[in-house]
Amino acid sequence: MHTLTLVGIGTGNPDHLTLQAVKALNAADLILIPRKGADKSDLAALRRAICAAVITNPATRLVEFDLPLRDPKIPDYQARVEAWHGAIAAVWARTIAAHLGPTGRVALLVWGDPALYDSTLRIAARLTPAPKIEVIPGITAIQALTAAHGLTLNQIGAPFIVTTGRRLRDGGWPAGVDTCVVRIFVPEPAARGYPDLVGRLCRDARSDPAQRRSGRGRPPHPRRPHQRPRPPRLDHGHLPHAPHRPRRANYSRHSPERRLTSAPGLRNTPARRGLPRSIARL
Repeated sequence: MHTLTLVGIGTGNPDHLTLQAVKALNAADLILIPRKGADKSDLAALRRAICAAVITNPATRLVEFDLPLRDPKIPDYQARVEAWHGAIAAVWARTIAAHLGPTGRVALLVWGDPALYDSTLRIAARLTPAPKIEVIPGITAIQALTAAHGLTLNQIGAPFIVTTGRRLRDGGWPAGVDTCVVRIFVPEPAARGYPDLVGRLCRDARSDPAQRRSGRGRPPHPRRPHQRPRPPRLDHGHLPHAPHRPRRANYSRHSPERRLTSAPGLRNTPARRGLPRSIARL
């Protein structure tokens, strides 16, 4: 019986591999590396580079195979993907049988995490006879992005959703969530226009009045009718214009700048120090 280990390798940075992933790669008898054509040869090269950086076991062998393409003649998307997965599973089975005996350990390097927007687990379930499947989690592009910018993915006690650009375009902004993580797969050379593509998707998601959202593209927080509007939030270090004052202040009619003069508790306000009124109103 074979043991098939699916190793999450993150975004391709060897430093993102966990110690568990390094041990799994060194324990494998055979590592399968897919080739996706000349235009994507860098993906196979990166897999080989990762293996060269972390594998110290001389018995571990690397074997490459050509990945089948989707059949464009199948009109239905779901059926086309199902047929494609079956063809990939058949190639895996032939490659393993040609280079390994009836028992042994096989490993596959999977981008990101095998459980998130990846079909490797679904393809492995098609193998006959069924191998023992092990999954080594990896760092996703979402985690790498939030870590690089020092951000938290969710608000306190609030949900978030991970979706695709296609669903955001077709269904609009998901209801009931503040944060939406959009997975967009952009081939070259279209990736050069990636910011424009993201902006267009977000505009399209808010174009329908039923899907329109306020401010930064997030749905507004639910408010009771008697609640006052929240004060404006600071965004990226800029001070937004404050359309309201939290308390009434007295202004001098003789002052051309109309600075605060005698409001109780505001004697040391920014307006008295000569700062703009928009700051004094916050």
